[in-house]
Amino acid sequence: MARRASVTGRWCGVLLLGLLALPRVPGAAPSPGDSIPRDRALAFDVWRDGERIGSHRILFREGHGRLTVDITIDLAVSVAFIPVFRYAHRNEEVWQAGRLIRMAARTDDDGTAEHVNLVLVGDHLQVDGSKYDGPVAADLLPTTYWREGTVRRSRLVSSQDGRVMAVTVTDRGVETITALGRAVRARHYAMRGGLDLELWYDLDGVWSKLTFTASDGSLIDYRRVVPASQAGGP
Repeated sequence: MARRASVTGRWCGVLLLGLLALPRVPGAAPSPGDSIPRDRALAFDVWRDGERIGSHRILFREGHGRLTVDITIDLAVSVAFIPVFRYAHRNEEVWQAGRLIRMAARTDDDGTAEHVNLVLVGDHLQVDGSKYDGPVAADLLPTTYWREGTVRRSRLVSSQDGRVMAVTVTDRGVETITALGRAVRARHYAMRGGLDLELWYDLDGVWSKLTFTASDGSLIDYRRVVPASQAGGP
């Protein structure tokens, strides 16, 4: 149990978790600074202290004036080839006219089931979560990070359990990182408070990297890769 706690300690809040001129999605009208990749997909390999432990995939679909965002996370940590931790997250967000109108997320956190349902009701979002039930402000964003606007919020809703977390964000400036296998200029943000992590968005506002330190001291590193559907091969 001690090993499991050390491995999973930071995941609960954190995971709930295109380098050209990118067009806006018609009908979805993301806020300024928020971009959708031209290929309508984001893919990250997730590494822990230099070992790949899984993937985080995001697909964007539009239709009937709405933007649907499908999020899939699958992680597994092994010690001496023995699995000690598994994490699976499935999430669907629906946006209309730049507003989140509903979200449904389910998580298996190493055997612990968590959930969040968000629905826009009038001037607020109604939250039904495993850790919080009640209304929150309609402009709060979930901890799914694909919108650069996330770093312009002082409160976020956990996409794992519905908790509202207060955060402060510091702009660390533009740096060169590796994304999609090449050097990319991206703006670095440090988020502290209810979450403690580093985020990078390329200069078109596309999420390109994330890192945080787990409670056991290991470094978790999201590395943006080409989505499997576009990588070629058999």
